[in-house]
Amino acid sequence: MKNKLSIWILMFLIALGAASCKHNEKKLEKYTGGEHPAIEVGTISVAPEKMSDVYQAVGTVQSGKRSVLSAKVMGNVLAVYANEGDIVTSGRLLAKIDSRDIETQVRQAQSGIQEAQRALQEVDEGIAAAESGVAAAQANSDLAGKTFARYEKLKQDNSVSDQEFDQIAAQKRMADADVHRAERSVEAMKAKRRQVESKIEQAKQGLQQAEIMRSFASVNAPFNGIIVQKSTEPGQLAAPGAPLFTIEDNSDYRLEAQVEENFLKYLNIGQNVPVTIESLQDSDINGVVREIVPAVDPSSRSFTVKIKLPVVPNMRSGLYGKANFKRGEINVLSVPKSALVVRGQITGVFVVLNGTAQLRLVKTGRELTGGRVEVLSGLNAGDIVAINNTDRLTDGGKVVVSQ
Repeated sequence: MKNKLSIWILMFLIALGAASCKHNEKKLEKYTGGEHPAIEVGTISVAPEKMSDVYQAVGTVQSGKRSVLSAKVMGNVLAVYANEGDIVTSGRLLAKIDSRDIETQVRQAQSGIQEAQRALQEVDEGIAAAESGVAAAQANSDLAGKTFARYEKLKQDNSVSDQEFDQIAAQKRMADADVHRAERSVEAMKAKRRQVESKIEQAKQGLQQAEIMRSFASVNAPFNGIIVQKSTEPGQLAAPGAPLFTIEDNSDYRLEAQVEENFLKYLNIGQNVPVTIESLQDSDINGVVREIVPAVDPSSRSFTVKIKLPVVPNMRSGLYGKANFKRGEINVLSVPKSALVVRGQITGVFVVLNGTAQLRLVKTGRELTGGRVEVLSGLNAGDIVAINNTDRLTDGGKVVVSQ
């Protein structure tokens, strides 16, 4: 009796489960039943178009003129008059270094010059006096000579005694000696004057050197440019050779691009090159090849090309740039950016074929004008590609092309 009851309960449960499964199948059929409606899309027909064959070389913007300003004297920095990013003109005062020791040297040199000039004045007065002495001695000598000549005639006539003649002859010799002595005094004074002049010249050179050292206490901009680095603050000790500022010419920038060696034949000095600086709003920059470095890097098999850039606001050293060298024309396939479907690392487009969307994986290249992207592989000329509502499409889903 118990076995029959158990069998009836088991059969009831099986029947109940079967009814429940049939009900769920009906609910599922109701949820998934029927076809999805077709999604309306716009399309384009992919066709080849001629475009410039461009070789793109990456590089870094550098200034053609860059200078690191260093201290040339030892001293504390008294004041700093420029900061990073300041536009400065040639000769502008950037910093002042304590120069009291140098000022002392300048005053000492000036005092030395004044002292030597006073000594020179005294020597000139002595030369004038000595030359007057020469004149007086020469006058006495002339008189003594004439007297001696008269006595010499008288002596021949025996009209004077030997003693008188000897006295006159002695007076002539003494007068001649006075002339020589006065002349030697003048020469000595002139020699002293030359020594004083030499001291004055040395003192002037010392003053010039001291003034040069004093000028080093003022750090000035060597040319028009922009301060890109400041390495000092007021109160810091400046030592010879220690960098204080780095300044670069903000009107002379060039892109230094690395170009593969097999592209050398396409380059010429003066050649116009479109340049793209991605961080600047104005991406259409026309550069000119100014220098081709002849040395090739053996590790990368590339050489450096320096491209002169026009003056553009916010251009700075270190910016990343691309140089676009034209080699000719090629046929390329392209699609609008709106046609691209990016899912993780995969990029594709939906090709419309027989009323269905088929996902086609593609490899993209350059971004072109008009919001288009070059397609390197995955599409063929004549393919019909959906260009809108791609986020609603699924591979194999039905579509209808809008008119």
